Amino acid sequence: MPFEDSSPMHSAIDKLSDRNKQQHSCSKTIGLFIALISYILALTLIIDDLFFHSQIFGRILYHFHAHTAPLILSKKWIAPLWMIVYSLQIPWLFYAITTLCRRNGTCSDSDYLYKYPCPVSQIQLLTFSLGCWSHIIFLYLIQHQSNFLATIYIILGTMALIFCLITSIIHLHNYERELSTCHLFGDIWSIRIFVHNGLSVMLAWQVVLIVFSSLYAYNTLLLPSKTLNQINESTLNLIGLYLIGSICIIAIIYIILMLCLFSNTLYHVIAGWIFLVLLIFSYWYEDDHQTNFLLLILFYVLTALLLFIVFLHLVLTFFRYSGTTCRLSMNSSRNNYRHGILQGKD
Repeated sequence: MPFEDSSPMHSAIDKLSDRNKQQHSCSKTIGLFIALISYILALTLIIDDLFFHSQIFGRILYHFHAHTAPLILSKKWIAPLWMIVYSLQIPWLFYAITTLCRRNGTCSDSDYLYKYPCPVSQIQLLTFSLGCWSHIIFLYLIQHQSNFLATIYIILGTMALIFCLITSIIHLHNYERELSTCHLFGDIWSIRIFVHNGLSVMLAWQVVLIVFSSLYAYNTLLLPSKTLNQINESTLNLIGLYLIGSICIIAIIYIILMLCLFSNTLYHVIAGWIFLVLLIFSYWYEDDHQTNFLLLILFYVLTALLLFIVFLHLVLTFFRYSGTTCRLSMNSSRNNYRHGILQGKD
């Protein structure tokens, strides 16, 4: 006897589907809770170390930044920089929390936003958690003088944040049409402004921490205690050449990717580059400028590259939206012309 569809069966399936849409999914919220716990724990430990007499790490961050010659940050900039990085994660984490109670439509059968189209993916949240944990493990290892291992964990955290940012950009690219169909244009811009730019600032700081931790390991382990703050000229030249070469390669790769592959998505990711420009200016504003000549060249080359990338972002954004405005005005005038013809006007 062949199976036939019946109206009671369809009704039962529809009721089950509606019931699932009314219920939360624990498996799809676990990533957000792990990210929140990791972020709060890392932020609490960093604030305790920076502003209080920490019994856990013993103000290790000030000791760490004081032994990163020749790139020693001024003491008054250490806490603001860490707080800027972590405070810029609050807007997009708050946005991710709002997806738990918002729906993807106005109809009664609409589903929760975090379930579909899921603006902040689970992979993104979990890799962000790894970035936060890399800071916690980094502080622990620096306190226990495991400096090379601390550098390795910072590098691993950088890789996790790179994957996190790329995943977020690709996820928005894949689901932007679904968000537009649900008339969630505010969510698209929230992801572009808060999620992508917040993660880019944290990633930029993570790259800077790789440089700082490498210098810290070199100063505390490879150099004798007598010459802890006396790095010779050739060492400074090698550090300068290494930094200039690395930053030039990263900038060139980023410019190629931005112009050739991801021009429609990367031009919004500008906060990380602005953060690096401000970091460089803050460092050189406090420095006595009695440094190696090659490091002065590094400053000018690095500043020029970063300013060029920021300018490139602004130019691409201008042409993107000026072109959109022109197309909208042309379409509007064309529609007015057609409307005039239909009304009998010449």
